[in-house]
Amino acid sequence: MKYCPNCGHEIEGHQTFCNNCGHKLTASEQNQTQSNTNESRQSRPTPVQRPNPQRYQSPYYPPQKDGMSTFLKVILIIISLVVLALLLFGAYYAYKTFIANNNEPVTSQDQNNGSNHSHPTGSSSSHHTNTARGPEISIYSDSFDKEFMKSSSKDGYDGVYEGMTRAEVENKYGRPSGDVYVSGDRYDKYGDLGVLYRDGQVRDVVVAPTNVSENDYVDHYGEPDDRRHNLLIYDAYKHNDFSVVVNIDDDGMVTSIENIDQLPED
Repeated sequence: MKYCPNCGHEIEGHQTFCNNCGHKLTASEQNQTQSNTNESRQSRPTPVQRPNPQRYQSPYYPPQKDGMSTFLKVILIIISLVVLALLLFGAYYAYKTFIANNNEPVTSQDQNNGSNHSHPTGSSSSHHTNTARGPEISIYSDSFDKEFMKSSSKDGYDGVYEGMTRAEVENKYGRPSGDVYVSGDRYDKYGDLGVLYRDGQVRDVVVAPTNVSENDYVDHYGEPDDRRHNLLIYDAYKHNDFSVVVNIDDDGMVTSIENIDQLPED
């Protein structure tokens, strides 16, 4: 194909003048135009086909994916499981603590808040607090009448016995809620029990009821077999090796009930 050297318009091989600009074409210009056209065609770069990288992807090296590694994912899963286990354990422990607190024994001490008796120089007295723990003993029940009033309980009562350590008692009933004085000795109170310690061990155990008057006690168990100062002595059977002694304070209230070796006859 030929082009006019003046304006570049396409011309036929037999044309002498350019149809566009009227330029007269000489024989040399016609040949030069043809030569330039051929050179232009030959000088055009041949497009190079680049290989598709996916076409030559090795099957032994799969393409890497973005995101965290498998190892990191495993670590995060383990941490999540540990945290979940700790949360479940905490919830279980809180539930057990709640149940244990609700099941703590409530004693009659709570019914007599603020009723503190003075400590006289006589045989017995009592001091009360409003945080009592330990057993609640119904002294008017048939079981108390049978197991304490009419049976030998000199070694202890209601789970506390001579020879036990303070730690064993308090592991069972918690810290003492107050104290009661019997014959000048101070007894730690655990609910309705009074415990005397010597060298960290239980030496004596008494029943220490709350808000029980002498009149109510006598009305239920009858007149004592003997009275000595502020003591009511129940000892109808002289050969059963024990006596029951009830201590009364100056206000006419029962402070302690003892099951002791049988007292000698006067």
